Amino acid sequence: MTRVDTIFCADLHLRMTTPACRTDDFFVAECRKLSWLRSLWEKYDRPRVLCAGDVFDSALMPSEHAFKLVLMAAELLPRMHVIAGQHDLPYHRLECFSWSPLGMLTQIRKDMILPDQFPEEMQGVSFGVEAKIRRETRILLLHQLVWDKEKPFPGAPEGGNARGLMSRYHSVRTFITGDNHLPFIVRKGEQLLVNCGSMMRTDVTQADFKPRVWLWNETKNDVEEAFYPIEEGVVDTRSHRQLLEKEERMSDFRNTLEAPTGGLTLDFRRNVETMAESITDDRVKEIVTECIEEGAK
Repeated sequence: MTRVDTIFCADLHLRMTTPACRTDDFFVAECRKLSWLRSLWEKYDRPRVLCAGDVFDSALMPSEHAFKLVLMAAELLPRMHVIAGQHDLPYHRLECFSWSPLGMLTQIRKDMILPDQFPEEMQGVSFGVEAKIRRETRILLLHQLVWDKEKPFPGAPEGGNARGLMSRYHSVRTFITGDNHLPFIVRKGEQLLVNCGSMMRTDVTQADFKPRVWLWNETKNDVEEAFYPIEEGVVDTRSHRQLLEKEERMSDFRNTLEAPTGGLTLDFRRNVETMAESITDDRVKEIVTECIEEGAK
């Protein structure tokens, strides 16, 4: 991209605890990504950075964790316009913002700009705030679950449909959304919606995920992806695969018992033999078979 006017990001989820699936030094990985973001900001001559919420993973973390994370963020983050996500708010209540980690960060870093200081054409809606969009708003930051095409889970709110959201706020030219950790963009006429996605891989389902920020050219109202540096092989999927394999074996076993020709009968020996047929481990099957034969003597 020849000109970058703004960098979009969201869902940094800074934390001190290491997710169960990670095998590396998670805090170091977070520092590396924030340093990269700052370097990217400097590379493009310090453009505006818009963050759509959840800078921190928890608003109620132990004080020593909050202190270390706030100092790290204060040192490494570029200047940002930011809204609060539910993870940034104690008890998910905006009135508690001032004593949250993000609240402390905005006191230390006065260039962390909150919605009440946004320019007129830009509006930010933190989590839990009723969206009353002004007619002059052209850039809108939202922290709410937004999805495209298919719902991320059954029962996801209809109000989060990206195209429906764009139709409701037709005067808004550019939407930047956070909360949904799956990144995507939607174009609708001259409107653009960018759901930024998460910065860190904290779940086994994200083993192949490539976290990113978005470089925005205001004139074209278009974006390009810039990918955070990641280290391969640090998301451990073995336990997840083992769990899936166990669930698959249990499902096969239940299906065998429920099958019309192989289901449970009043014959105990036949029931045990049926179960033995569904066992995939040869040694276990051998032990069960020996027990059947021993019981028949």
